[in-house]
Amino acid sequence: MNDTSPKMEKRYHDMLMERSGRERLEMGCSMYAAAKTIVRSSLLNENPGLTEGELKEKIFLRIYGLDFSESQKRKIIANLTG
Repeated sequence: MNDTSPKMEKRYHDMLMERSGRERLEMGCSMYAAAKTIVRSSLLNENPGLTEGELKEKIFLRIYGLDFSESQKRKIIANLTG
């Protein structure tokens, strides 16, 4: 869904581009950290007894689960939890 007018979309884009590359990178990192914190809290609410390894696996799958093949996911999870 996109309910943003083209005029406002351009204004937002222009405002972002006025920031330095460092500021934009910091914004992205901050947003990722916030999303990861939300996912972590959600997973722990659903499964309070998760080990750190299980939590890492579930966070990875929640955020990146659709981005990799099953064999790639198995390899990544093995490195995360191994």
